[in-house]
Amino acid sequence: MLDKLKDNILLILLCVYLIFCAVIAVYNYKIQSDYWFEIENGYYEQCQIDNSDTILCNHYSEPVKRRDTLTTFGYIILTDNKVSFLQILAPLLIMIVAVNSFHKKLKKGYFKNSLTRIDYKKSFKKLYLDSLKYVFIMPIFLITIFVCSYFLSGNFDYEYSSRFYNYDVFGIENSRNL
Repeated sequence: MLDKLKDNILLILLCVYLIFCAVIAVYNYKIQSDYWFEIENGYYEQCQIDNSDTILCNHYSEPVKRRDTLTTFGYIILTDNKVSFLQILAPLLIMIVAVNSFHKKLKKGYFKNSLTRIDYKKSFKKLYLDSLKYVFIMPIFLITIFVCSYFLSGNFDYEYSSRFYNYDVFGIENSRNL
């Protein structure tokens, strides 16, 4: 058991770092979202009490809802410093973990032992596919953040979010022509 942990120390460190980044990003978003949601609800209630016809009250004509899931996901991914930095750093980290796994098997004599039983191409293909499984780390990380985004927002009303919050993750022209 200790040998398994020792062999996969880079993978474990990468997973811990990704979990740490995700928790911090979601927590920061939750604090900011609650703060702004309270302010927006205060404006809405003030406009309902005053019944004035100002530009601000025209914006708050309907009850305020939270951002939708896609906008929340994009906001977390693009605006949080730790997660947005991963866009540049993640491919390098994944390559380091995959190459480390590949290197350890070569160093332990995997080819020398496997060539006695399997031909070279099959042995190399098996080793390559085994080290390729680390590519799924980032998609799993992003899916996890997307699920957390759904729990934070609770809706998929993309039009309301882009109209009310004036924030469009995919760009206005792209969202019009989905």
